[in-house]
Amino acid sequence: MPELPEVQTIATALHAALCGKIIEAVRFDVPRSFPQGEEGVRRLIGQRIDTVHREGKAILLELSCQETLLIHLRMTGQLLVTTPQSPESLKETLPNSSTRMEFSLSKECTLWFNDTRRFGQVTLLTPLERTLHPYLSTLGPDPLDPEVSAKTLETILQRRPTHRIKPALLDQHNLAGLGNIYCDEALFLAGIHPERRVGSLSSAELHRLFESIREVLTLSLSKGGSTRRDYRLVDGKEGRYLEEAFVYGRTGAPCRRCNTPIEKSKVSGRGTHFCPRCQSLGQEAPSSSTPASKGGRNTP
Repeated sequence: MPELPEVQTIATALHAALCGKIIEAVRFDVPRSFPQGEEGVRRLIGQRIDTVHREGKAILLELSCQETLLIHLRMTGQLLVTTPQSPESLKETLPNSSTRMEFSLSKECTLWFNDTRRFGQVTLLTPLERTLHPYLSTLGPDPLDPEVSAKTLETILQRRPTHRIKPALLDQHNLAGLGNIYCDEALFLAGIHPERRVGSLSSAELHRLFESIREVLTLSLSKGGSTRRDYRLVDGKEGRYLEEAFVYGRTGAPCRRCNTPIEKSKVSGRGTHFCPRCQSLGQEAPSSSTPASKGGRNTP
């Protein structure tokens, strides 16, 4: 699933490509792709896209009618933009069997929503629906928000002293936008084992973790995010962060710091990559992890 860097990369590109354009036509394949159906299409036609931004892992298109088009990519969603200037190699692939929605915009611009597994969400929200939306209304602080600090993270996590640190970071109520990739990466940079209990972490460790979260997210943004399988930038290109990831997807490969083979286990059911030397668990015994691999091929 695309995480904060991937979603922010897409939102930034969409803002540049779509702002000021008018929605002229909307097509969708089945009602599941767009629950508002034909009534929603009528509400969209003629609206101007005023801004595009991110909240958590969701992309929001703010419209001139004061309504919001919410797009959540989930596992396999893609948002692609084509214009007459787009390369033929991109245009000739669209639409395809994964195309769920097509938005024809002014100035010969088209926004495509592809989703192979149909887990994605495209929903038109009124202002009240946006305020009450079960995902948007329960998001925790955004780690890239300048108003959010290490103290913010420390205060939130101190309420959950018995929780393991990785599941606590994955919980979108605690911190918005983090997923499996960047939790593993940030915990490595901070030198914290993913199974440490929150209550065992010192204030200094939590502050180091917050700075590591920001560092890895900023680095990934500079690389266009991470492409494992489905994620693409709006021009169809792949993100390049995983080419230099520290631990994620590097099972059995040497740690970039100490050369110890990277290990993979399961923590709360999630595949988890770490360096057993740089991220020692110390005296705290693991409770719920299952070793997945200590060597061999690089499996994410």
